[in-house]
Amino acid sequence: MPIVSFQPTLNIYKFTVSSARVKRKMNDYENSVPKLNFFAMGIKKGAKLKFDNGPETVTVHSQNRVIYRDKLLALRPVTKELLGVEGAGRRILVTHRWRYKGKPLRDLY
Repeated sequence: MPIVSFQPTLNIYKFTVSSARVKRKMNDYENSVPKLNFFAMGIKKGAKLKFDNGPETVTVHSQNRVIYRDKLLALRPVTKELLGVEGAGRRILVTHRWRYKGKPLRDLY
């Protein structure tokens, strides 16, 4: 039986992407990811969520809003502020950074 030599080839294509196209893709992605729904996860209004990387806590106000420093916000902007991350394009998994009764939100989501 003859031995066959196989060498894969790699094709590299250069392309450019306009910022409008990137923004459209980000919007499509954000719209495809369901918003956190605290009530569906079994977390009630007034419950406290604790941040993993520090002593900060937030209070659940509605199904997808929390109270942080007397402001009504979604959990993502609070997380970005606490991590010191700026910019709208940066994706952060908030379910990995917050806990409810000692359990990470990712286990409840």
